[in-house]
Amino acid sequence: MDEAFTLIDSKDTLDQLCARLGAKSWFAIDTEFLREKTYHPRLCLVQVASDDEIACIDPLAIDDLGSLKRLLTDPNVIKVFHSASQDMETLLHDLEVLPTPLFDTQIAAGLLGQGDQTGYAALVEKLLDVKLPKTQTRTDWSHRPLSADQLRYAADDVVYLRQIYPLQAELLRERDRLEWVLEDSAALAVEEKYQPQASAVLRRVRGQHQLPLRQRAIVRELALWREQQAARRNLPRKWVLSDNAILDLAQNPPASLEQLSSIDTIPAKTASRHGKALMEIVERVQSLDDDAISRLVPQKKLTPQETAKVKAIQKKLAEIGEREDINPSLLASRKDIEHLVQLDDDIPLMRGWRQEIAGEAVRQLLREMQSN
Repeated sequence: MDEAFTLIDSKDTLDQLCARLGAKSWFAIDTEFLREKTYHPRLCLVQVASDDEIACIDPLAIDDLGSLKRLLTDPNVIKVFHSASQDMETLLHDLEVLPTPLFDTQIAAGLLGQGDQTGYAALVEKLLDVKLPKTQTRTDWSHRPLSADQLRYAADDVVYLRQIYPLQAELLRERDRLEWVLEDSAALAVEEKYQPQASAVLRRVRGQHQLPLRQRAIVRELALWREQQAARRNLPRKWVLSDNAILDLAQNPPASLEQLSSIDTIPAKTASRHGKALMEIVERVQSLDDDAISRLVPQKKLTPQETAKVKAIQKKLAEIGEREDINPSLLASRKDIEHLVQLDDDIPLMRGWRQEIAGEAVRQLLREMQSN
């Protein structure tokens, strides 16, 4: 039977709801947002559930969301999300807060052997034997009024989330891993995580990995420019400049605005409005010497000795993972291990619970390999 929920669409009812949730030790939370036609996500609905209440908050109908913002940052109330990153980004942009403290059920699933990067529907089915419908996956959540079916669909996300949390929390306590999940979840509440990073911006351009280094540097600078433009104008990245246009500019740099305007993948409007800026980026990168290019797009190839160290560390982590019943990928990624052997130890493996169960053992392994 469907559980009853309340639609919260006024300041008074929101304030009352937040007062009740603020008296709890935890509540489940999810969001619905849109970003198909924007750079920044637009918050359209906030679903919450405690042990005795379910509600859908309509942020588009309420002028003053102050009580919700205060609740989200109340240090005494745990906010339970599943795969929180996109929710966190949305709340940061629209409410200018990052919820804390957090418990992410996807992180918990990984540390309980319930699946790595498990989707919400798969986790609900695995733990609760409930198959969630997919009837509203293309809903325009900004449209008002929302139908009863849409609200029911949204509410179901927190209905089952509030059932999963106690199950996982009990198992984590039994295995002394609750603090591990809280530690990893807390890493999601760092504002810098949601700011554009040059390396991530470059990776978003499909097809750039096989290009020569100088062309990749052009791609990087064009992608950074696109990111800034998209954020400022609140448009999807590819509405500003497509990946294919970036690749064409990098592989066949135009010598003039006329040549740039003749590139098929660059719309006439874009060439007219931004042609000069695009030419300046391309020309600036082309004028750089090889050292400057390498600094823009670092290419630290592993030496044979470093490759041997990576393999040895992977073997050690596999042994520790088997002993601790943890997927080794949750201890350290291949990229993290490469950073470590190239003397960059600012990686998760060397902090917190990972350092305790694996990091020190890896340090000892590296010392032994160094002395041999």
